[in-house]
Amino acid sequence: MLRITLFLGLMLPIYTLAQNATGNFLVGAARVDITPKPNPQWLPLNEFALEPLHIRAVVFSNNNVTGALLTIEIVSTTDQVMKSVTSAVAAELDTPIENIIFTATHSHAAGPAGPSLTAVQAYAAGPVGEYASSADAAVDAVKQARINMRAAKVGFSTGAFYLNVNRDALNPLTGRWTQATNLTGPVDREVQVLSFLDHSNIPIASYTSYAMHPVQSYLSGYTSADWPGAMSTWVEAAFSTPLNKHVALLAQQASGDVNPLLRRTGTNTLASMASIPITGFEMAPEAIEEPIRDGYIPIVRPDVRYTRQLFQEITALGTMLGEEVIRVMSSTTDWNSNPRIWGGQMNATCPGRKRLDSAREGVSGQYALPVPDIKILTSVIGLGDVVVSGVAAEIFTRIGFRIKDETPMRNKTMIVTLANGKATSGTAQWDIHQGFERVDWHSEAPLHSSAIIIPAVSSRWHSGAVFGGSVAAASVSKAFGLGAGAIGDALDIACTQASGLMSAKFEGEVRRMQHGFAARNGPLAALLAKDGCIGIKKVYERNHRGFLDMFSDGMEK
Repeated sequence: MLRITLFLGLMLPIYTLAQNATGNFLVGAARVDITPKPNPQWLPLNEFALEPLHIRAVVFSNNNVTGALLTIEIVSTTDQVMKSVTSAVAAELDTPIENIIFTATHSHAAGPAGPSLTAVQAYAAGPVGEYASSADAAVDAVKQARINMRAAKVGFSTGAFYLNVNRDALNPLTGRWTQATNLTGPVDREVQVLSFLDHSNIPIASYTSYAMHPVQSYLSGYTSADWPGAMSTWVEAAFSTPLNKHVALLAQQASGDVNPLLRRTGTNTLASMASIPITGFEMAPEAIEEPIRDGYIPIVRPDVRYTRQLFQEITALGTMLGEEVIRVMSSTTDWNSNPRIWGGQMNATCPGRKRLDSAREGVSGQYALPVPDIKILTSVIGLGDVVVSGVAAEIFTRIGFRIKDETPMRNKTMIVTLANGKATSGTAQWDIHQGFERVDWHSEAPLHSSAIIIPAVSSRWHSGAVFGGSVAAASVSKAFGLGAGAIGDALDIACTQASGLMSAKFEGEVRRMQHGFAARNGPLAALLAKDGCIGIKKVYERNHRGFLDMFSDGMEK
């Protein structure tokens, strides 16, 4: 299991806060342009603030300790590139690498314009804009930020923004996992904002984290910082003056399973590439995106009418989030002019898996197991009693919830992901058994293996509680070394405990508990059978109120 919270807790030092106004806390910020050179065959619109790409940096120091937070508007890059940036920045600032957090905004179209997805995905690994490397650009950003440093204070507060949604769902036609709007899935809508103001209350910089994939302009062929760029430039415009250039950084929270709620304009843009009729109504994004993403339909210039609508909608999305950031900054009351700066890094581990294919929606992934556990770099930077916690991976919502719930710095812990590195493929607890139901398909019934191994979906009952007990009982019976007769008794006993109301998904958290009940009932059944308890014979195939007759709703075969 991925124990990020445990490691973060171990890394948090015990310290005494110093919160007087006589400290020498200094802050400076800057951004540098890393926009790709224009593609003559695919010229930019040059109409929207989200079209340029940037590296942004805020540098702070106190009592001879220096730290920095940086963001880069790209989709992602390699672990090597991320570490080259943090190493170069740490060297430039003459500070331990533990005092640097560098994150990617995860903007899916943040790269060279044109039909090449590879060029977008690899952009940060080579020259960026006029710079020879991402590291060179980041170093220039922190150099400029240092020049701008002045006496400051830092404050942390939170808000909320309601335009993200869980993206893991079941395709109603196939019963398999797909990416689609899941209004009942877990999602974190908290907006976390770290504000840096000088002693005249002029905002120097803001550092915001929010969970939502920047996929609106994905596959459009245009260079786009997506909604993070729109948000950052909006906040910067609100606070910047000729004498003060505010810098607004954006980092992802736990957004591995979170998309924007509204996807219509992006889907229309892709539909125009594929000559799919556009009615004005919402269309399912995945059905249109998949053939373009997988190369069956080439990426060609979309109808510019829909591209403009897309960029207008992204601008609106970024503007509204930006206004929430400004509202949070305006209402922040807890300020620290003399924060202790501290940092640390530690590797968390989780079970590794080697991917053997590139399958996505609707197809079970193929993995080589077992493989060694993978290491995921976790980082913290403390500013007094506020902690920025970084994870070098895309993590799912429930992992983010757990970090917030279990941190010793509760209500003062920011979460940022895609930070300081890039972990390889692994699997965490919620990915195994619940959080959402994923793939794996049985030809004769809609069965999904991610909730208690092989639960089934039925029309009357919630499958985890119904089918999970049998699987758990069989597994534990095997572990106990029971014979065939005793295993049969264990299965019979487990079946008598089956129950699960699908209405549990509408309120509370009991739907997840139902899988836990099933996991608990399996060992109980096996223990009873081990001690000689006799179960119902032929419990599955009995015609009169047997298990399949009762629960399978006509899928008994």
